[in-house]
Amino acid sequence: MVIEPQKDDISDYRRQLQLGTAVETVSWVRDNIRYTREYFVSFPDNKAFIYCTAEREEGGAEGEKLLDFAFGLDSSLHYVNGTQDGEAYLTGIAPDHAEPNYTAVTPRFIYKAPEESDAIRFACCARVVSCDGKVFSDGARVYVNHAGYALIAVQAKTNYAGFRKERDRDAGKLLEQIRQDLDSLEAAYGSTVGAAAKSISYASIKNRHISDYQSLYNRLDLDLGRELSGNLPTTQRLAYCAEGVDDPSLAALLLQYSRYLTIAGSRPGTQALNLQGIWNDTPAPPWSSNYTNNINVEMNYWPCEALGLPECHLPMMDLLTELSESGKQTAEGYYHSRGWVTHHNADLWRSTEPSCEDASWSWWPFGGAWMCQHIWTHYEFTRDEAFLQKMYPVLREAAVFMLDFLVENKEGYLVTAPSLSPENKFITDGEDTVIELIDEVSRESRCSPNHPRISAVTIGSTMDMSILRELFSNVAQAADILKLEDDPVPA
Repeated sequence: MVIEPQKDDISDYRRQLQLGTAVETVSWVRDNIRYTREYFVSFPDNKAFIYCTAEREEGGAEGEKLLDFAFGLDSSLHYVNGTQDGEAYLTGIAPDHAEPNYTAVTPRFIYKAPEESDAIRFACCARVVSCDGKVFSDGARVYVNHAGYALIAVQAKTNYAGFRKERDRDAGKLLEQIRQDLDSLEAAYGSTVGAAAKSISYASIKNRHISDYQSLYNRLDLDLGRELSGNLPTTQRLAYCAEGVDDPSLAALLLQYSRYLTIAGSRPGTQALNLQGIWNDTPAPPWSSNYTNNINVEMNYWPCEALGLPECHLPMMDLLTELSESGKQTAEGYYHSRGWVTHHNADLWRSTEPSCEDASWSWWPFGGAWMCQHIWTHYEFTRDEAFLQKMYPVLREAAVFMLDFLVENKEGYLVTAPSLSPENKFITDGEDTVIELIDEVSRESRCSPNHPRISAVTIGSTMDMSILRELFSNVAQAADILKLEDDPVPA
């Protein structure tokens, strides 16, 4: 029988994220026993770890083993799970189609028969790799009994091999790869399996994680004065700030939190940070957890160079390289143009075509041109000519498309037409003020797509021309640095 804890059974519940170590701690007291869990994700070991302990608050005997718990794995997607030999595992398949959360289309998820589906397969395994108590399984759960501590390693894999690469449909192979990796972990950190216990060096695993993380995090510190709000939870500090309390140290904390998120979510070889990043926890996330190229992707990566994280900028360069490949087809098919283009939205499959709905965001061919500024920013901070040489074709071909896109206006200037300022609109005629016009517009639609006197389309928007000035200037400077005088951007 499982007895669920009641509200008054638990006291002194605490959750804390140490930004300096990227370790989260959760603790609480129940029946005079303090339960503590430490969580972290190790980049060098490519695994998440959960370290569980239990100690009596007072009056306990030395060496008491008070830790009892059970765990398993499940998923919001189609999956098969089980347990064996101290590990919980699952394999599964993603939908063949997932409808965005902002549409009314049903069904939201479409699954083909597995033997006909090319949807992504995935696998996950959570294994007790160190414990001083009893560990056993019953097919549905893994149980830890009469322990002083337990260390769980969690690893997941998918069969995604690249946006244009064939995928192996066998999720069982992924699970076997994970098990081999976990075996290697136990061997590397000195695990020995006895009749009732496993022993592995948690300190070594944790120290390796912290050393790797701090090699990036410790490059920058910001001191804006002492914390005026003491040890209050961050939520309360934010609330006081909203009420007018001047707490500059909160701004320093948020800056370091942004660096923590960047280090955690964008390392060389990983996918670039998208709208929800690696923290997405739903099959139908807002805006499909895509890359929104008209501001959000850029915002994710603006701080990288200035805040001492140039390595974390590199996944965006990989994204740009792949978008430039798929964007060549869009440039040719939609515009009969050279070069490459991407619009306001992209995803794991490197879609570059215009999206649906309102023109103020869906039709905006400047996503790639704007993101290319990050190539130049990374070079300005690093002065890495090998990097510039590698990324120069991406930069150049973005400019080639824009040269084809420009048209001559009545005054003889080259301008963009049609042109947009993303997600902005203007009044086309009349003497009403904006406020008066808003009263006429349905409040259910922030973009008012059907109002006859509101438009998004213009000629030569300031944003377009600013991006082009930067892009053309960066290409010219890069060509000069790389001594490519014989490779000018064609007119």
